[in-house]
Formats: sequence, C-alpha cells, structure tokens
Amino acid sequence: MKNLKTSIIGLFALLCAGVLGCGNAVAATASHSSSTLAKSEIVAFDKDELTLTVAGAKGQKDQVIQITSQTRLFLGKKNATTSELKAGQKVSGSLRKGAAGKLEAVRLQLDDAKADDKPAAKGDKPTSKSTKPAPKKTPTK
Repeated sequence: MKNLKTSIIGLFALLCAGVLGCGNAVAATASHSSSTLAKSEIVAFDKDELTLTVAGAKGQKDQVIQITSQTRLFLGKKNATTSELKAGQKVSGSLRKGAAGKLEAVRLQLDDAKADDKPAAKGDKPTSKSTKPAPKKTPTK
C-alpha cells in the first residue's frame, strides 16, 4: 500500500512538473509580438515569394508582409485566396513577428469595395429618373 501511495505521489509530481514546463513554453509562444495593420493600400504582391508590400503611413517606409499557410484571408465576409490580392486594393489585418524576424500576416481583410461603389458626392442626384414606382398594368381581355 505504501508503494502505491509513493507511486501516485511521484506520478502527481511528474505531472505537475510537466504542466509547469508546458506553461512556460506557452508563455514564450504568446510573447511573440503582434500588431495591427491599419487600412493600407497594397503596393505589390509577389506570388512566388508570397510577400505583400503595403504603403507605409505618411513619412514611413512601405512594409513587406509574409503570407504563410496559417494566414487567413477575407474579402468582405467571405474567405479569400491569394489570387485576389491586387495592387491598389485596400487591406487591413493583424500581423506578428515570425521566427526569422519577418512580419507575418495572421489575418488579412481585403476591401471588397469597387471603384463604381463609391458613395454619391453631396449634391449628386440619383441616377434613376423617378423615385415613384411604375404604374401597375391592367390586364386586357
């Protein structure tokens, strides 16, 4: 009975040590710095290297962002693919510093607005001639 009690205590101690060791690894992983990419314009996309270059804020350099297999892409509310990345498109998202020190995209939100979807300027008239519904046609016999 004493050996069983000693074995259980030893197993418990080993389990606790393992959990504490894993806790440090999780903390080290969580310490990777993450940042937010404010809405920026895509300057270039390299399909071969899977890198995205976005325009820097006023007075700052352009940023090169690595796209990885873990990157989540969205166009509006739908999933997107790298084939939808184009120069001139607006993008925002979240980034992290990768193991090699490069910026990696965690999540990218592509702007799905088209050039012709711009809101009307103040004072613009509606494009339709009438806002009244069309009159109902009466059936003929």
